[in-house]
Amino acid sequence: MNSALTMAEPMLRIRDNAMLVAQARRRMRMREAGPTLAIVAVLGLFAVMACLGATDRNMWTAMRGALLGLVALLLYLRAPALLISALATERETGILDFHRATPMTPLSQAVGYLFGCTAREWAGAAVALPFWAFIVVGSERSLALDLVGVGYIALGAVLVQVMALWLGLAGGSQARRSAGTTGALLVAIVWILAGLWSAGFVTPGHLTPFPALVTLGSMELAKQPVGARFFGVEVSSLWFTLLVQGHAVAFLLWGSMRKLRRDSSPSLSRPGALAFLASVGVLILGGNWDALAVPRGAGDAMDNAGGFAAMWLAGGTMLAVILCVVITPQHLDALRAMRRATSLGRTRPGVLEDGAATLPVTAGMVAVIGAGLSLLVVGTGSALELDVLLGPPVWLALAASAALCAFVSGAAEYSMLAQRRSYRAAGMLIVFLCVGVPWMAAGLALLADAKELAPWLGSLSPASVGGAWIDLARSWNDANATLSPGLWSTSLATTTALAAWFHWRVHGIRAEMVRGTPRS
Repeated sequence: MNSALTMAEPMLRIRDNAMLVAQARRRMRMREAGPTLAIVAVLGLFAVMACLGATDRNMWTAMRGALLGLVALLLYLRAPALLISALATERETGILDFHRATPMTPLSQAVGYLFGCTAREWAGAAVALPFWAFIVVGSERSLALDLVGVGYIALGAVLVQVMALWLGLAGGSQARRSAGTTGALLVAIVWILAGLWSAGFVTPGHLTPFPALVTLGSMELAKQPVGARFFGVEVSSLWFTLLVQGHAVAFLLWGSMRKLRRDSSPSLSRPGALAFLASVGVLILGGNWDALAVPRGAGDAMDNAGGFAAMWLAGGTMLAVILCVVITPQHLDALRAMRRATSLGRTRPGVLEDGAATLPVTAGMVAVIGAGLSLLVVGTGSALELDVLLGPPVWLALAASAALCAFVSGAAEYSMLAQRRSYRAAGMLIVFLCVGVPWMAAGLALLADAKELAPWLGSLSPASVGGAWIDLARSWNDANATLSPGLWSTSLATTTALAAWFHWRVHGIRAEMVRGTPRS
């Protein structure tokens, strides 16, 4: 046997990455890439000429910003859309399945797609860089600090493109039609996150390069740099941006690698989903820790512990709900896991294996949400009485989160196993049960002039359990607040009953799969 074929494949190939070379050559053909690079060079030359001919130094600042805007247009808008479109083409032509059969590791394939499909846009940014550097030097700015700022813009572009890579791999045949829309949506998300940072939401804002750029601008003007606080400790926004964006890139790249390994695989493994939820919770709670110390009024959710607790439960539960759907196995994957388990002499796969039941992992996610809530209790311990912090509203709010997560995981698994539906169909079933049935019933009650009955019919929606989170915020912000558990407690009971029914049906389906799986 040829010894070259028996050599272990390195985890990451860069210089001799065949996929990277092939994709880059396709995107850098002079016939197609030449006009793009020429346009960037001409625009850069015009910017330099406008600066040299201007009498106002503000022109230099404007042209510097314009060139950075051109770079952002290439890397944040055009590159993600083209990356998604290229992945859709490779899926339709079968090339993607061919690459899965090659000995290249998923990491090498992901890097090949990530930088090969966007090679023209990165080359265009490189062409604009010398003109931008000339303008920076001419405007008597610090070139070193501005180069660091460009590095953070590039890091943000990598994050957006990795997100596009994951969306292209997870989106299936629908990815091509949504490529341009998705690219524009990613840019809109960047601006929304920047707005959240300006409003005081520390961690989400650091998913963009804006905090780092503001910090670098302060350093250049010899002002106090804009920093961040992590669990009360002052840290540089530069380092915190690296931490937050590096965390996001790592998990998105991990999800892309799993989809490259097998198309039907969930984007995250069971341990990965738990680690993602826990790490996001640590970053969010740590970034806003100072807002929890002393409640300063119920009007601003960022300035009182009750509002932040409600936001943590709502945000953490929504993220857990999404992760529950993501890790739900398709019927074929569940059957494969069952066969692997029987070949090893077990009746069922391990709870952390792909294809296993989702209820144990859902319980772990609820435990993570509860751990975050306990951190909030610690953070506000000096400001609120213990009986308020640990009163019934806290436990009822956590029970509401647990019921909603259990309902979603059960409905999704039932849809995937019993009806052999897709993730989209599972999501539509969940939305229908949360919105369609109860709200249509409430609407019919209003049409029948039964206004007293309509709110109770609407409360049958599992989404109405969010009222428990609102009551938690009220009880923490005002010990004498009047709570209204009537409607959302009805929703809590309904949600718990639906969750129990779905998981009972899933248990029966899996029992039938065990009986139908031949023993080895």
